[in-house]
Amino acid sequence: MSSTVQVTALICFAYLVGPVLAANSCDSMKMSSLNCDSSDCACFFNCTIPQKPIHFQCPRMHLFDKETSKCRPFYEVLCDAPIKSANVMNDFGKCKRILCYIDFSKFKALTFHQSACTDIVITGLHYFEFYQSFIITQTRIISEMKILNRHLRIIANVDDHSTKVFMDLTKARGATGDLVRATQMAIAGTLRNFTFDGLLRDISDSDASTIETWVKEVSALFKEEQANSGLRKLDFLLKGPAMFDKLNYTPKTLAPFVDAFVYDATDFQGSTPSKTASMTPSALVDQNLNAWVSAVGKDKVIMAIPFYGAGYTLSDPKMTSIGAEIEGPAPSPISKMMGSIPYPEICLIASQFGAKKVSATDTDNPYVYKDNFWMTYEDPGSIVKKVMKYREAVAGFALKHITDDDVFGFCGRSYELLRTVLRACGGNDPFM
Repeated sequence: MSSTVQVTALICFAYLVGPVLAANSCDSMKMSSLNCDSSDCACFFNCTIPQKPIHFQCPRMHLFDKETSKCRPFYEVLCDAPIKSANVMNDFGKCKRILCYIDFSKFKALTFHQSACTDIVITGLHYFEFYQSFIITQTRIISEMKILNRHLRIIANVDDHSTKVFMDLTKARGATGDLVRATQMAIAGTLRNFTFDGLLRDISDSDASTIETWVKEVSALFKEEQANSGLRKLDFLLKGPAMFDKLNYTPKTLAPFVDAFVYDATDFQGSTPSKTASMTPSALVDQNLNAWVSAVGKDKVIMAIPFYGAGYTLSDPKMTSIGAEIEGPAPSPISKMMGSIPYPEICLIASQFGAKKVSATDTDNPYVYKDNFWMTYEDPGSIVKKVMKYREAVAGFALKHITDDDVFGFCGRSYELLRTVLRACGGNDPFM
């Protein structure tokens, strides 16, 4: 036995295999050879004594690579068998899926551990409309990430902004620009050509009759494409709104044709808020999440967690509590940019801007205020509470966006919010 195998054997748990594992017989193997376990990618057999093969389990976070006959990091191994052993499956703990949203426009500069997420959801595809050169560069980056982690899934997010661009990429524009009119086979071809592994579409405001027809057609297309290509089926996900009772369609009807629904628990305020409010108010989250789970089952619900803050201008600087009247959205006092405020700026506002903070122990989300500026956001403390509360009630979490996380450790550790989610799931921190 080589020194590599001996070291592997020392750190693995071995036990004798009985007749029930006859399918993994060593009869056809050479003496001292190693044979992968066809029932578990994390295990293998030592066939030194063919009549009594010895079963080994690779170290934590490793799978057996039949090409090199070694245990290697799981993201370097392509294995067609199931992964049953706890040493690999507990990477994400009690969370089956971790969807990491990444803005396509920021993807080039992003550097993070390729095994930190089960899926990467690429947003910002509308930038294709202005920067066609992104296509080649970003496709190469996606391919390199999947080489480093062959289990990683890359999902294309198609929303109201990117629908037209996606139509352009399929070269199947409809008269109204509606994705429903796209040539169905062109959708699958486009996804494969740009190395995507699935499609996520925002159907929050979709018409019931139109979207139900389209969902069934795309589902049938993906199954047909799988049969023809021999590849793993393209994932098909849908994103729904925060308020379940505002749906224009019936999720239960769509559930058999969809792999998962992303429940956006961050959009209770709507586009024209009039009062301050927690970004993810627990009472509303509970009520609407229960409705989603009842309709489609918990194994098909993925809950969104925001990695950004929302700022507002108070009507009266003296009225700062939840429910205070506001004039409208406010720009970040640091970058002066309107819209969502990324976590590094949140850290500065909360710690060095002189703002007063109300912690998550007193409300659903922490918030800060100074003069007439008011901001709600998630921090590590509030995220831990949410993940611990919902991790067994849903299939996983969608993190929006990890490009808004503290990528370079400006406030402390790099990817503080992402690492907090993984820790709260009970999983592994690949950054350590």
